[in-house]
Amino acid sequence: MRFATRYRCSSRAFVSCTRGEGTPRRRKCSTCGAALLIEQGAHGIYVWRGDGRYPARDAVQLFTSATVADQFASDHLADGYVVRWISSEDVPAALPRSEKPPVSKAHQLSADSWRVIGHLYDPSLINPGSRRRDPSMQVICKTQDVTRDAVVDVVERGLVRARLGLGGDDAPLEAVRRLPDSAIRLRITKAGMYHASHDPTHLVMCALRRGELSLFTLLRGLANPVGFGELCELADRRLFDTYLLGTDAEIPIRQVRDLSSFAYARQTAVGRAYAANR
Repeated sequence: MRFATRYRCSSRAFVSCTRGEGTPRRRKCSTCGAALLIEQGAHGIYVWRGDGRYPARDAVQLFTSATVADQFASDHLADGYVVRWISSEDVPAALPRSEKPPVSKAHQLSADSWRVIGHLYDPSLINPGSRRRDPSMQVICKTQDVTRDAVVDVVERGLVRARLGLGGDDAPLEAVRRLPDSAIRLRITKAGMYHASHDPTHLVMCALRRGELSLFTLLRGLANPVGFGELCELADRRLFDTYLLGTDAEIPIRQVRDLSSFAYARQTAVGRAYAANR
């Protein structure tokens, strides 16, 4: 199978950092000067599942062009398709199976669970030298207005690590359910950080928390790309509303698929519940 080639800035320090398809004309980012990473692989079509895990074996179809893959996903919005990059080592030798894996709503995190992850994903809590690292479950529940069940959910999924006190051993799930919340300390795991930095729900809701943004910015300007089909799915869940640029005229998002620069998104009250309180 012929592979696709893409390149991106190794630091990704700015939204405008270099990225694209094909072979780059230069070796360094035109914005920050960092080296460019060149990758080979394929653009896989998947059914959106909400947990950020898209193994190569579940790909419905493969493409060597991101534009063609995005167009295919947009043309099949009813199927819930999204595009994800598959590295050359993971591309299966044969084409993926044609049947579509079922969409599992069980993989979707609740708004409360997302606020727990969003709080722990704060840079000041990830830094190993931070004094604020490993906050107690009591602090999380109070600042994010969540119940113990939301914490148990993300711990059970492996997105957050629970410990018995500062520097203590890992807390079993039953301890997280029953011990006083002041006795449990929490830290986001690598899986949780990946989830927070790649899941479209978290990316888009955190971006819109700062204000209205054009659909073009949501598609191309976030830390990791978000597909148009994913934006449609978030709009269908009423996490944001879409308006024509410069007006308060609401418009269905699917009508502006090819005019993303001329429409903007405004977060709803439902959507605000998915971003951590700051």
